[in-house]
Amino acid sequence: MKCESCMGEVRGGRAKCPFCGFPVVQIPEMEEEEREHVRSMGREYLRRKLEDLTVGITAYSYAMEEEGLTLEETAEVQVAGGSDLKPGVPVWLRRDFQRLDQEGEVVIHAFLRRGDHEKRMELPVQLPKISGPCRIGVCLEEGLRARFLLGDADSCTKSAQFSLMD
Repeated sequence: MKCESCMGEVRGGRAKCPFCGFPVVQIPEMEEEEREHVRSMGREYLRRKLEDLTVGITAYSYAMEEEGLTLEETAEVQVAGGSDLKPGVPVWLRRDFQRLDQEGEVVIHAFLRRGDHEKRMELPVQLPKISGPCRIGVCLEEGLRARFLLGDADSCTKSAQFSLMD
């Protein structure tokens, strides 16, 4: 059975979702109006669970020097706030990133921030098969897990999944 909040798979007669903690409602013959009410409560629960979350990356800019490229600046960039995240709907940062390579793998230096707690991750991802600059996005998946996206809305590659609750 799927959790009505985070869409994670709930097994074994649990009283709460193991991912988000939303109560499991097991009424076999629930009317559609009642089911929609439970879904609405699940969406609101998820919104509140994620509202103070920030998902971001560290962006690097380089300058061309006589000896080649040198790191010029690093900056933390918010890709999405928790309230922006909806299951299965990508959120794209409205900023282009120039590509140094046309193929291969890059590492996204990512962070999750909630209040004083911060988690940092290094997520390898294949460069997409597009020409020109890339965009970075994030997509919420089942069980309060997400992936970073690299490319554009038409063609992108995905990082490994990571939990939004660790």
